Amino acid sequence: MSLIGSRGLMEDGSARSRSEHFRSRRSRKTHRFRPRTSGSLQEIARRFEETVRGREAAEANRLATEVERAKLEKEIADLRAEVAAIKAANMKVADAHDYNEAQTA
Repeated sequence: MSLIGSRGLMEDGSARSRSEHFRSRRSRKTHRFRPRTSGSLQEIARRFEETVRGREAAEANRLATEVERAKLEKEIADLRAEVAAIKAANMKVADAHDYNEAQTA
């Protein structure tokens, strides 16, 4: 490709400037949007609202589950403390059983 200034031969053999070439390539790649009818827009809005309601319900369920889990964890901690207190009280009581195996034979 021989260049004279900013002009040169393009792939198709034409003598356009590079900026003209790229400008024409850009203009060919336009996005085409389908026109939406009010019915299709309403359907899209309905599906969006359904999705939002579903996500809100899932979030409410997750929060309720977390609250229940916190309650159960507190109850477990309370019961563990109660068991520890009972074990500590049992350690204070002397064992009255005679474990001498020679006499039990």
